[in-house]
Amino acid sequence: MKRILIIIICLYILLLPEDATAISTYWAPTYGSQIQRNLSFKDLREHWSQASVLRMVSLGILKGYEDGNFKPNDAVTQEEVVTMLVRFTGLESEVDNNRETALWYLPYLQTALKFEYITQKEYAAIIKVPDQPATREQAVIWLALALGLEPKLDTNIQSIYNFKDWGHISPGNLGYIESMVREGLISGVSKYEFGAIKNVTRAQMAVLLDRSAGFVSDRRGEQWLNGIVIDRETINISDDYGSMQETEWKVLIDNGDMVSLRTQKKESGEGIRDFPEFINCL
Repeated sequence: MKRILIIIICLYILLLPEDATAISTYWAPTYGSQIQRNLSFKDLREHWSQASVLRMVSLGILKGYEDGNFKPNDAVTQEEVVTMLVRFTGLESEVDNNRETALWYLPYLQTALKFEYITQKEYAAIIKVPDQPATREQAVIWLALALGLEPKLDTNIQSIYNFKDWGHISPGNLGYIESMVREGLISGVSKYEFGAIKNVTRAQMAVLLDRSAGFVSDRRGEQWLNGIVIDRETINISDDYGSMQETEWKVLIDNGDMVSLRTQKKESGEGIRDFPEFINCL
């Protein structure tokens, strides 16, 4: 079944256009209420990565900590990066979580190896010495492979040479990083520094994945719609099974079309069908 995930960038209540007819209706995911509760990270207010983090958390790719923080500036381990990529590219169903192992990340590494996101040598290295921070070069290369990007070769490698530290990048990876730069998916830590050997942070991973979302939406079975909520109507429904509140949201999406979102909540307030609603402009 195709899932529809709609991210509402800003919430405005406006007059419904008179010509708003033939509106498409979408049922939002059932886990929206839970997601929304997990989106209030205390350490993300005014952080440059906030919008990307919230979008990736809403997809279940990234998660916060029990203390209510996201810790955007913390380094990401190699196994964590691989796990993010498996989730991001819609391969969660390929992960064998039934296998008994003390290593939570092992099934994700095996899936990444199977689909050639990582090499056998990299797999063995992570198993042998886990909990090692991933470098920016590693994260970008693994993401490029996960996205299926083709490396730029020979004279097509140009953009990467604008970085003064390009010599820190492994020669065999230059073509892939060139492709990532050309696609606008990665930039340097500064105008003239790529930072290949620096540790990749949680914030940087969120932005990397967010920028790349369009490459994998089909694989994930999702459609992204950006728009403005212009009207909503809530009704209370009662039957033999109890009471329920249903809300219909009219959304004007970027291409000018009108869509309708319907959410349902039980009398207790528990979400039956819900969706992540970003009230503030991000």
